[in-house]
Amino acid sequence: MEAIYTITTLKNDGLTARCIGYYLEEKIAIGEVLNNSGDMCECGYYKYCVIERIEPGIYFIPRDEVWFEWNYEKEEYFRRNEKPLEYSDCCCYAIG
Repeated sequence: MEAIYTITTLKNDGLTARCIGYYLEEKIAIGEVLNNSGDMCECGYYKYCVIERIEPGIYFIPRDEVWFEWNYEKEEYFRRNEKPLEYSDCCCYAIG
């Protein structure tokens, strides 16, 4: 089934999220995050980033999420193994 891969940046407050774009291929979306394309972290303002696989339809709940966290020393995102605790009770970051 066709899908898009949304990129959403998030603050570490558990509340602030902003979808900044999407791609048709997951590997391209991951590369954009790892390269911090367009300064998506905004100088460390957005500590987290998530890529969600979204299929067509309404009220879709993504099952596939890829999480990243900003490394302030290296000034780059790294891939996380799990969702941050602040966002553990949330889903659908890109489309609300």
